[in-house]
Amino acid sequence: MKKRYDDLRLDDQDLYNRRRRISAPPVPRIPPLSGRRTTVTGDPGSWDGHIVQYDKVKKELNKLLEDMKKLGNCDDDDPDGYGGPKMQDAYDQAVEYSQKQPPEEPDIRNRSSLLARANELGAQVRDGALWVAAGVGGAVLIALEVIARLLGLDLRFRP
Repeated sequence: MKKRYDDLRLDDQDLYNRRRRISAPPVPRIPPLSGRRTTVTGDPGSWDGHIVQYDKVKKELNKLLEDMKKLGNCDDDDPDGYGGPKMQDAYDQAVEYSQKQPPEEPDIRNRSSLLARANELGAQVRDGALWVAAGVGGAVLIALEVIARLLGLDLRFRP
């Protein structure tokens, strides 16, 4: 559940901007920023589709928590105390995420989404800077300046 929440918050495929609706046409997968190869090459889905899956898993989690409440105090079956504080932490986290709504939108400073947007605008990250073609101007240049600032990169121009 936490991973699904974090995936939505990070939105490393920039689905919020690229494919929000389930009915929208598929989009190509963005390669991971780590540079590592991935075996996942298919359609990354849609933002709304990920919300549907989040709600489905949340419903299943709530059912499991309800079933657990019906069983009562289960630690009678754990005389050696194997559950311990880690089990309590896991339970507390399950309760927290069972009540958590999915993010309405990804974090604005999400590095993956910002880099994907910069690439769409024709920029490239190289040598710790965001490189832009010399002829870029207007709104595109302003957007790239903001992205560079948010990413903590210098904006440089290539010929």
